[in-house]
Amino acid sequence: DAGHPGMGDSIAAAVRATAQAPGWLTGKLKPGTIRVGYVGAIAEWFHTDLLEAVARANPDFDIHLCGAVTAEAPLRLGNLPNVTLHGEIPYADVPAFHRQMDVLIIPFQLLPIIKACDPVKFYEYSAVMRPTVSTSLPELDRAGDLVFRADDPAAFAAQIRRAAPLARDAAFGQQLRRYALDNAWSYRAADMLAEM
Repeated sequence: DAGHPGMGDSIAAAVRATAQAPGWLTGKLKPGTIRVGYVGAIAEWFHTDLLEAVARANPDFDIHLCGAVTAEAPLRLGNLPNVTLHGEIPYADVPAFHRQMDVLIIPFQLLPIIKACDPVKFYEYSAVMRPTVSTSLPELDRAGDLVFRADDPAAFAAQIRRAAPLARDAAFGQQLRRYALDNAWSYRAADMLAEM
């Protein structure tokens, strides 16, 4: 990206190395792990069982969950040694948090309300050029190979492992950023107005 000198061929690695971690994250990132992150509501639709099984079977995943926990089940994730529940974080810290992660996740249960939603967090994740692993949300079908999908713990973990190296892939990062920009509200509004 021309606006960010020094990013060269390894955009994601350079961004992660140079991006200042938010103060509340200092000392909480485990070295030598695959950093997995989530930002958003942690409510009844959050797939606690899936993520718990992924964390237990993959001790080399360093999982960071940011957001208000409004359901009881997800609270048990905080008892796992490789999962950190950060609670709500300042909105201004979200991009810097994203940049500290290798993979960002959308672990939602496929409930009717979730099947009908367009997960805006995918665009946010893509804008910071981080690969996303998600459960099979129908609205993400149009993203094609830009999103990694899985619905059981073994496959979800395998997709995290498959996606993690792409955090350092400049070409993939640019594809993600382009997708995010192409789906910005200003472009969507222009498309809708053109249809009217």
